[in-house]
Amino acid sequence: MKLETLLPRTFRDWAEEARVPHDLADRALRGRPRRPMTTVSFAAGATAAVVVAGMLVPRLIPSEAPGGGVA
Repeated sequence: MKLETLLPRTFRDWAEEARVPHDLADRALRGRPRRPMTTVSFAAGATAAVVVAGMLVPRLIPSEAPGGGVA
């Protein structure tokens, strides 16, 4: 047998034996779940809240140094 006839015949045999799930395209197109992006968004929001709180708290606490600044 020649290689030119053996390869197509082998591929045809494999194609006849292949079993593809009925929802394969749906699963492939669905993509990854959105949960990791939600986690990243939550972490970014929490970091921003900590930074804003760190900037506002010193302004809200009255200082005891004359002139209103921190000594």
